[in-house]
Amino acid sequence: MFFVFFLLPALWSAVMSLTDWKIVGTPRLVGFKNYLRLLTDPLFYTALKNTVVYTAIIVPLMALVGLGLALLLNQPLRGRILTRTCVFASYVVMVSVVGIVWRWVLDPTGAGIVNYYLGRLGLGPYPWLAAPETAMLSIVIATVWWTAGYNMVMYLAGIQTYRPPCARPSGSTGRADGRVLAPDAADAPAVTFFVVVMSIAKSFQVFGQVYVMTQGGRATAR
Repeated sequence: MFFVFFLLPALWSAVMSLTDWKIVGTPRLVGFKNYLRLLTDPLFYTALKNTVVYTAIIVPLMALVGLGLALLLNQPLRGRILTRTCVFASYVVMVSVVGIVWRWVLDPTGAGIVNYYLGRLGLGPYPWLAAPETAMLSIVIATVWWTAGYNMVMYLAGIQTYRPPCARPSGSTGRADGRVLAPDAADAPAVTFFVVVMSIAKSFQVFGQVYVMTQGGRATAR
């Protein structure tokens, strides 16, 4: 499954990057010409800088939010199953829908929910997606809302892997009991490593929500 759906497409993409091909027709091998053209494009460095900044912000934030939600929704609270479903449901929404929804939420006119209530408090409206100072923040907030449920599920899976206290072996020490009583603390590093690696990979592939929400930002600044 990994080879068919991940490794093979990655290798094929690498081969395609060395060709001049419009999907239809016959590909023409051009070597590293596409990469050389990319390195001479000043917009590439702007995009790279913004992507690095975005990754540095979103990766630790996604890990913390995912862990916090998992710890909260692992408690014996009323309605936690429904709440878990609602939190994860946003992850299955298409990126184009996410971008359109958040463009409406952050609309600078009175139609946007955020600016509507800021206006009621005498603080708005504010051009969230048009101002370079807040465009990145807006994309980060939308991405956290969209994908935090996935990290929550990963942490929940790690937390619930351990046996409950009633399943402890006889004669276990206090230290072992502590690991069983606090499984989230014991398993957090391994799950966090997986979450961070996946978040970094996804952050460097970010495009959809940025394009839909800002179209690249004012003068391609974002």
